[in-house]
Amino acid sequence: MDQNNQIILGGGCFWKFEILMQRLHQVEHVEVGYSGGNLDYPCYRLICTGATNHAEVIKVTYKAGTLEEILQIFFENHDPTQLNRQGFDIGTQYRSCIYYYSEDQLEIINKVMKTLEEGVVTEVAPFKNYWRAEEMHQKYLEKAGQSADKGSEDIILLLGINYSMRSQSNLVDLQNFEGSDEGFREAADYTMGLIAPYLIYLVIGFILIYGFLHMLPTRQPKKTKKYQKR
Repeated sequence: MDQNNQIILGGGCFWKFEILMQRLHQVEHVEVGYSGGNLDYPCYRLICTGATNHAEVIKVTYKAGTLEEILQIFFENHDPTQLNRQGFDIGTQYRSCIYYYSEDQLEIINKVMKTLEEGVVTEVAPFKNYWRAEEMHQKYLEKAGQSADKGSEDIILLLGINYSMRSQSNLVDLQNFEGSDEGFREAADYTMGLIAPYLIYLVIGFILIYGFLHMLPTRQPKKTKKYQKR
């Protein structure tokens, strides 16, 4: 495959951008992976620690002459002014980034970025490495029941967040989403996996504070002397 027609893009959770790019007629192939870090053969659990410095990315193979439009859609569907985060997804793995293969690509990237507002923190760098993500992450939202058909403008649901083809994120009514029960269960399990450690810390903290308060000496009320009349 000619790498001049491939580019690496990162803009938060890679599930969203994978299905977004799958829908574009300009895109021939897309897959999710990890890129830009310093560890060989990384896995999802290590990525989530932030220690590998890899970003969640998509590897896009596009039709010749369509990179500029793809980049415009890329920037329209995430916030490139947020450093090392996208919304509630926080960490270097969620950074906005573009890794290019050629100077021709860099020229197009610079052209598109000049049209953006100030404050963009997107990392732009030559291709360094890329590792394909685990199979469970490939076509994740499509397997959960969402449409990846070319030209589809269906709402993309990602853990309660709505991403349209041409808009930033906003809340979506889950009752109006026609997804599979399996997809909802997977999303719920993933969400619980994220918040469970914090709930455990909260419970432990409450127990420690409760125990500490009960260890404090309690002040006894002063006894008053009673005088009897003679």
